Amino acid sequence: IFINSQAIVLQAIPGSIVLDSEMQSAYSGTTPLNNLLRSNFPILEPGQNDISWAGAITQLEVIPKWRALL
Repeated sequence: IFINSQAIVLQAIPGSIVLDSEMQSAYSGTTPLNNLLRSNFPILEPGQNDISWAGAITQLEVIPKWRALL
């Protein structure tokens, strides 16, 4: 996975994986998968981000964690 100029390298993913950059956690269901991440967790910059991928990825979904400062 490529986000802007950052490469996120994953190896031997068993079906699906969730990358939670805030919690620095990779998992599928209740199975921890941090050992499959061969790079840093992705970082999205404010504004537009260019996202692309290569390999056997069939779906990629970005789910924001919005914050409200009161």
